Amino acid sequence: MKIFTTFIRCISLTVINPRLNAIHCAATLLPIYTERHWWLTTYMYINLEIIECIPMDGFNHCATMDSNDTLQKFNRQSQTPLSSEECRKLYTDWSSDYEKTLNDEGYHPQRSIVKYFDELSLPKNSRILDCGAGTGLVGQELTNRGYTNIDCVDGCEKMLEIARKKNIYKKMYCSFVYPDRELPIESETYDALIMVGVFCPGHFPIEVGTFKQLLRLLKKGGVMVWGMRHPDVYGKVDEAFANRRFDNILQTLSETKIASLMDGCPRMYPNHRGEEEGYFYALKKH
Repeated sequence: MKIFTTFIRCISLTVINPRLNAIHCAATLLPIYTERHWWLTTYMYINLEIIECIPMDGFNHCATMDSNDTLQKFNRQSQTPLSSEECRKLYTDWSSDYEKTLNDEGYHPQRSIVKYFDELSLPKNSRILDCGAGTGLVGQELTNRGYTNIDCVDGCEKMLEIARKKNIYKKMYCSFVYPDRELPIESETYDALIMVGVFCPGHFPIEVGTFKQLLRLLKKGGVMVWGMRHPDVYGKVDEAFANRRFDNILQTLSETKIASLMDGCPRMYPNHRGEEEGYFYALKKH
């Protein structure tokens, strides 16, 4: 009866605002995993204080969600267009349950990514930027392994408020990553960039310019690492990944001598998302 009552309530909400509340309905009925999105207001946190605000409007996104349970039977991987305001509200509302949702879904790729990152043997005081930091799950893993000089950037202020309470980041930036706009960070600041769950539908734009903007932040010889599902999985649902576009971007970066994949990459790892494997990438800046 409880599930039936909840279902009726969700239907009512969905009629009022179908694009947004369908997601809330699914979240009410059963635990789901919804990969993070980025919306278009930029704040910069330094020493945990907001000191700069740069509005960025007019960009549409897609939300991607699935479940290993009932939702999967109806729609394995749906995509819902979201305006910047809808996206901001969605993840602001979801932030308090974010980590619980990922735990319920068995989504812990940050453990494998940080493990493989640690095998690169960078000094523990290396300057690291956690991109798409969310509530600080990657940053916490880095801290657990002894890294002491970590900053972060994420598109959701509410997520960063939760991350801030963990006291693991020195500087915090709230910003969307554009292929043609610089992040509010000086060039060649970091020894390493690390990220999980940002190269997927509705997140970082899949363009050469996006990589260039991120690589701009790295010192020469610095590394950019990330974890993701196989790009071909997304190619089935998002044309941005179709026709091996993601692989072609990496090839372009190598051919133009901007950055190249390190030996052995991409490297498959188990249990990226439940039982599904993921892939670890390490890109070295020339």
